[in-house]
Order: sequence, then C-alpha cells, then structure tokens
Amino acid sequence: MRIKNDIKHNYNSHNLQNIAKTMAHKGTLYLQKTLGDPISLQVPEDMGEKDVLEAVEDDIFLINQNNPKGVSRFSRRATELLEKAYANKSPKVLKMYTKHQNKWFDFMKKNNVEDFMDQDAIVAFFHEMAQEYRPSTLWVIYSCINSWYSIKKNVNLKSMKALRKFLKSKTEHYVGTKAAVFSPEEIHKMVRYYGNSDLPRSQLCAVTILISYYGLLRMNDVLKVKARDVSFNEKENCWEVKFDYQRKRRNEGMTYLIPPCYNKIMSRYIDQLADWDPKSNKPEPRFLRNMHAHSGTRIQNAGPSNLSKFASEMAYEILKEDPSRYTSHSWRRSAATNLADAGLSMIDLKRAGQWKSDSVVEGYISNSRPLRMQKMNLLLPSHKRELQVGDTMVVPLKGESLDPDALSVKKEAALSDAPRSAEKKKIPKLEDDDEDKKPAAVPSPSGTHYSNCTIVIHNGSTGASATDDVATV
Repeated sequence: MRIKNDIKHNYNSHNLQNIAKTMAHKGTLYLQKTLGDPISLQVPEDMGEKDVLEAVEDDIFLINQNNPKGVSRFSRRATELLEKAYANKSPKVLKMYTKHQNKWFDFMKKNNVEDFMDQDAIVAFFHEMAQEYRPSTLWVIYSCINSWYSIKKNVNLKSMKALRKFLKSKTEHYVGTKAAVFSPEEIHKMVRYYGNSDLPRSQLCAVTILISYYGLLRMNDVLKVKARDVSFNEKENCWEVKFDYQRKRRNEGMTYLIPPCYNKIMSRYIDQLADWDPKSNKPEPRFLRNMHAHSGTRIQNAGPSNLSKFASEMAYEILKEDPSRYTSHSWRRSAATNLADAGLSMIDLKRAGQWKSDSVVEGYISNSRPLRMQKMNLLLPSHKRELQVGDTMVVPLKGESLDPDALSVKKEAALSDAPRSAEKKKIPKLEDDDEDKKPAAVPSPSGTHYSNCTIVIHNGSTGASATDDVATV
C-alpha cells in the first residue's frame, strides 16, 4: 500500500483519520533513517488497518524529535487531515463534541485554570462530571475533549495516566442498564393488535416495530429508511426493505424481509403514504410518517421522540413490569436475543446485527436459552440429566442411554400397553388466525428433532403399568 500525496477530497472522516494516523506513525519511522519524501513511503502489505491503528493509538502525536524539520512537516499534514475529518462529522456529532468541550473550557475559566496540560485540573473536571453522568458517558466526554487536544495541542490524553486511572476506577464495577426485551410471541401479538386498529398512530406503531425488529435497526437507522427502500418481493411474496445507508460502525448495505403474515398491515400503511416529487425542492420524506388530518395521507415525518414511546406503551399494554425499561432500542435487543435463543450461530448473528465487535454478540450467545439449558443439564450427575424433547423433558433411568433413537423406541413400545385412562397434556391452539399449525420442534442437544412425542416416566420396571405417568404432546 502506498500513501500518496493526492489525497482525494471525497474520503469520509473514518478514512481520513486512518490516513492521518498511518502517515504520522509510518512517516516517523521512515524519517528516523532518511530525509526522503515521507509522503511516498512504503507500508508493509501484511500490516492491516487494524494493526496500524493499534500501533499509533498511543504515540500518534508524541512524535520522535530526531528530525524536527521533517517531523514538523509531516505532523502538519496529519493535523490538516484530522481537522478535515473533524469538520466532516455530522452536525449532531459536532454539536455533542462542542457541548462537552465548552464544559471543560467553562470549568477552566470558573476555577482560574491557565494551563491546558494541568492533569490535576482535568481529573477534577471529570470528578465533577461523574456526579452528573454515568461512567459510560464519561468516556464519551473524554473522547470529545481528547479530539480537541489532538488537533489543537498535538497531545493525546491517553498519556495522562492519572486521568485514565480515574476513569477506569469509575467503570470497573459499573454495570450498565440495558433496554428490556420482548419475546417473539409478544411482538407478534402486539403487531397484529396495533396493525388491525383504525387509529393512524397505532398503525404507525405496528409498522415501526416491523421495520425495527426484523432489520435489527437502531433508532437512527430507522429514521433513514425512505419509501423507495420498501418494495414488494414477488418471489418471496412479502415486503422487502433495502438498507444502503451508512450505519453507526459499518457502511455495508443489507436487505431484509418482513414475514408474509404482515402483508396486509404493510400494504395498508404504504397506501396511505403521500407521493413525493423528486423535482421539488423539498427533501425526500421518511418512510415513517404521521397522518395528516385534512388530506387523509401520511405527509409529515414521524420524529424520534414519538417513535421512541412505542416500546414503553406496548410494555404497558401487555402488563410488563416497569415499562420505562423498554425503549426504542428494545426492538434491536429483542431481535438479537430471540435469534440467539433460537440457536443462531455467532457468525450469523453478527451479520444480522452488523456488529463489528465479537464481544457484543458473545454476550447474547452466552446468555441464550440453548446454552442455559445445556449448562443446567451438563452440571447434573449423568443419571439425572434430562433430554429436551419439544416442550417436555425425558428423564432416563439410571444406566439408560441418552440416545434419542433408543428412548423413542422404548416409549413407543411402552405406550402400546399404556392404560387409556392416562391423563394427557394438551397444547393450547395458537391465537393467530393465519397460523394454526403446531410450533416446530426444538432441536435436542444431539441435533435430532422431535415433534408429537409421548413421554412415559417409569416407576422402575420395564414396560408400562397402572402407576406409570403418560403424557402426549
């Protein structure tokens, strides 16, 4: 990879920052040996972007002063790129950065702090912020202020060990609160309840849940979806959402489907959308819009403050404890949790949620239902372990094999002599009028699938007797 002098102007902020960091670090190593052109140095092919970023994280602006002329020239170029990357941030992000930076400046003015490098003053400032913000937010403030120091003072606050130690002490024992989640049954029930309502706001609620839940979208992502991104897939006979917008950490496009059982709800909502003229000076509206009372069409964009209330309102409707724990992020967390509970692999779950880090995905997998059941059974003595079959448990006798095929044969043989008066367990019929099939069988730990199983728990002898308990599911 060759770092060229003609940096293109259409690079996004993320690429500019990487280029600046790469230039600063690799140029420093180069200038220690020669006075050649630092802009055209060679970077090893086997050194990936992640390796470069990790290598320069601590010393990007603590450049070796062995060659002041070349280093200062190189540093200026890196600073120019960082300033451009900073200016390319979204207005919302710039506003947040400016807000927290001004708080630090006001603190300095209030306490007569003249030295920007006064580490004790910076620690005192974050101690004051800790009284107002959560530990996780303190790191956001740290990042905002560090950005200013990096550009204006050529200093990385990471070099202040006392500050880092203070921030780590605040987050060491902190457990962040996460949005509560809904089960698939609760999601399905409320989507049909709201979607079949005649109230425009209830219909908006149903479509918001579908777009957010089945796409694992954050609130900021939901607001980017336009009407042209939603189309009907004739082949799959369902509505399809195409998302090609820049996300929080990735810019990879994706397409996801809304189940066919919600086709009527989606079609009803889309028919209410007002047409948008691309030739007009008005910006293209969002897909999620409020109903205009006079025109009877959806014209005005639905705001985040309105959309974020749907989760807590739904939790209140189904009598959930503490509805305030349900936020707009509950749709994304619910989808990820339900996928993990269904046994989706970590790689597929990571793709579905577009996560960059494995740690977030591992959190969902490690607490998923299959692993909880497996851990519970494996920690029991071998003769007490239970084999999951559908919604029931099969308890093998002492010394009996856990092989599903062997147990199945034994159950069928035992049932042929079982008394007809045995009490049978019934599964209630699903409420959905479009789906009256029984739920699919849950895979057993060995990978064998079961459905319509009958369980016989023996009283200690072979074959069934009047004292055996028989249940059919």
